[in-house]
Amino acid sequence: MRQGWKFLVVLNFVLLSALYAKPVKTNSNNWRMFQLGAGAMFDSDGGRAGALLVSWNPSYSVTSGLDVKAYLGGILSNIFAGNSFGIGDLALTLKTPLSSSMWVEAGGGLQYWTGTRLRNTYPQIKAAIGYKCFQVTYSSVFDSLLTTHQVMGSILIRL
Repeated sequence: MRQGWKFLVVLNFVLLSALYAKPVKTNSNNWRMFQLGAGAMFDSDGGRAGALLVSWNPSYSVTSGLDVKAYLGGILSNIFAGNSFGIGDLALTLKTPLSSSMWVEAGGGLQYWTGTRLRNTYPQIKAAIGYKCFQVTYSSVFDSLLTTHQVMGSILIRL
């Protein structure tokens, strides 16, 4: 029960953010886009962890059907355990609209893990699907011994 309050704080934050979020334009230059979310991490050894995500996501419209989007942010892993650690997230994706309010994107980048045992920089691939102001992102982070899969649900906020 001690860890239950963290889940409630995250849930309240996501719900309140959803109330104030505005739909995202699928093809536009946008330097004031931020992403807030939560999700889970799974590794190839069977490990699981909860995670929080905060990211700045500027985008640049290359053509009418293609944007370049950046991810510059951080992830707090193991949020429901006593041994949480930070992860720096840096990636570029190509984003294309499926409709006026829905899009897909794919790309890659790097993550820097700050845990004492895991302290290192790792390559990643990233894919996402979004609708209005909501986005689900999948990332796979590669290490020579361990592959980590991350699934995050998030709210996009334009300031």
